[in-house]
Amino acid sequence: MPLLFTSGAQKTEDQVLINEANLQGTWISEDDVRHAIDFSDDIKSDLYDGEVLLRGGYRITDEDQLIVEEDTGVFTYTIVTLGYSKLELMYLPRGNILRYYKGKY
Repeated sequence: MPLLFTSGAQKTEDQVLINEANLQGTWISEDDVRHAIDFSDDIKSDLYDGEVLLRGGYRITDEDQLIVEEDTGVFTYTIVTLGYSKLELMYLPRGNILRYYKGKY
């Protein structure tokens, strides 16, 4: 298997190609298990305690940026890591790292 690189870091065995297909599913926050994000088709949903708080369309750019368009505005993240079981996003412009694991909510 060839080595792939993303966001300047060498990929590990868990990492996958950054694209919409590999982002699909529910990701639970490592900081607050009541918070999750879900990617279904071209919609990103933010959930808290099982309730949808925000929903909007999203796309991934060639630079591994996740662009989310919601009623409250446009939000930009860098996809730092995307794996079978792990997702790390950097919220721009502040640089906060958001860590998630794949799971059922």
